[in-house]
Amino acid sequence: MWLAGELGLPDLFTLRIGGRGFPIVWSIVSSALLVALIGFLGVRRRR
Repeated sequence: MWLAGELGLPDLFTLRIGGRGFPIVWSIVSSALLVALIGFLGVRRRR
């Protein structure tokens, strides 16, 4: 949420929870990038 706000990205599908907006699209994108990064760092090379 913070990074999307700092970069000025539009809120595409925002869900209201407790009066606050939760950007669903950017949450999904950031989760996918985090999983890709963990997968990239966790790859062990076979010899």
